[in-house]
Amino acid sequence: MMRALLIGYGKMGKLLAHFAPEYNIAISAVIDPHIDPLNNSLSELCACHKTLCTEALEACDVVFDFSSAKHVLNHIAAAAAAKKPIVVGTTGWQADESRAKELVLEHDAALIASPNFALGVALFMQLVDTAGALFSHFRSFDVGLSETHHRQKADSPSGTAKEMAHKVLKHYRDKTLTTTPPATAPLAANQIHMSSLRSGYHPGLHEVCFDSPEETITITHTSRNRDGFARGALAAAYWIMNKKGWYTLDDMIADKTHLNQGKPHA
Repeated sequence: MMRALLIGYGKMGKLLAHFAPEYNIAISAVIDPHIDPLNNSLSELCACHKTLCTEALEACDVVFDFSSAKHVLNHIAAAAAAKKPIVVGTTGWQADESRAKELVLEHDAALIASPNFALGVALFMQLVDTAGALFSHFRSFDVGLSETHHRQKADSPSGTAKEMAHKVLKHYRDKTLTTTPPATAPLAANQIHMSSLRSGYHPGLHEVCFDSPEETITITHTSRNRDGFARGALAAAYWIMNKKGWYTLDDMIADKTHLNQGKPHA
């Protein structure tokens, strides 16, 4: 059975812990600043710590990080130094990505990162990439982006939305950036508008719209719940084992042996 260190015990952390036994993964320790190690039901199942420690790293085979953006780089550094592969699903830390890649390379470690580990989102991104390549050749079609999440989500736009924008923008020579604040004037020719709505309990909706005077084409991904995010991350833990280097969900999707996100045999 694989032993996993879980950093972050919010909504996603709890889902990972819930589904882990189905994937023959045991949570060996949980790291979360809000956990009381001496007064928590988790302590009956695994070790609980408020901060990352050497003891927890040594006792695991793989690390999951679903914590907060400001701590991700430190967690990656610690996991890389300990030679533990790490699955990073935290969003909003991309400013530190270059340094994180250096750390992974320096320690000959392994990391797979994605703002969203759901299989459907990965396939949706491939559709968006293909659509961007097609529509960028036809000036009669403009492009816009939108995303909706629950009102408690900390970042806006979402990490998935930023990746969606990247997939589109790379195909356009005359569109160089996205703008997210409410429009107070007509968009500049080089801008793509991306709207973000925070409301209620939405687990996630992302949409790309190509619009011309005569017709509209939209590509939409709607999450019914967060289960797919957790299951994808658990599958990623098996995929990253015995690998070295920096990977994204696209690399995992390209590996046809994992396209079904099948659970490993116990």
